[in-house]
Amino acid sequence: EVAADDIGICFPTSLTTKCHGCYFPTLDNEQCFQLHFPLPESLADQGNWGTLSDKVGKEECRRLAQQLEADGWDEKYLKPLSHVTHAVRIGFCQLKPKLEHWVFSKVVLVGDAAHPPVPYTGQGAQMGLEDAGTLAILLQRLCLDENGKFRLDNFDDAMKIYEQIRIPRVAEICQVSRKWGDCQQQRSESKRSARVTEEKIRRDVFFHETLPKLFPGVSYDYKAHVAEVLNARPIKEL
Repeated sequence: EVAADDIGICFPTSLTTKCHGCYFPTLDNEQCFQLHFPLPESLADQGNWGTLSDKVGKEECRRLAQQLEADGWDEKYLKPLSHVTHAVRIGFCQLKPKLEHWVFSKVVLVGDAAHPPVPYTGQGAQMGLEDAGTLAILLQRLCLDENGKFRLDNFDDAMKIYEQIRIPRVAEICQVSRKWGDCQQQRSESKRSARVTEEKIRRDVFFHETLPKLFPGVSYDYKAHVAEVLNARPIKEL
């Protein structure tokens, strides 16, 4: 997180280090940015993630700034690295193959435990919150009797509905995120791809003030979705 400046929404790429970034404002005087550096899978440290201390964060950002400067990046993209107040290092992993089920007897997976995402649409935490919200509504509607006592009579049905709702929803968002990540990486490996994609990004931001590929993530109402499914599927009352 850094103080906002004139960068706005921006997705710079580099043809030399084949890395790319994302800068976007979050508040009136704040801006977030991400820098993505490709690594061979054998060198990826998937367990090394978390909020960095102030000292380590500044050292990491200074090292990145030096690398990007040597790579020819414009100063406006380097400047935020010297003003970082909150730095996070994230190691990404994807489940291969994807889980076909998220419920195992009475163990229910939510969030990254069920569907670790790539970061390109910023919906990882949101998907976990939707999981939890969907579960809460289903358990309240189907597993509480008239006295408010929790019972397991409808638990299996509730979990089937949970998977019915959540697995396709998350698959859609994760697919969009992967495709956008692939697109960004292609930009950093091809001048022609970079020019074409950059023009499309400029047009999208001009007409929509954001990227339309982000709409599926923010336009979804999990409460309405649960209500729709429950209304269409009779469940025995407790």
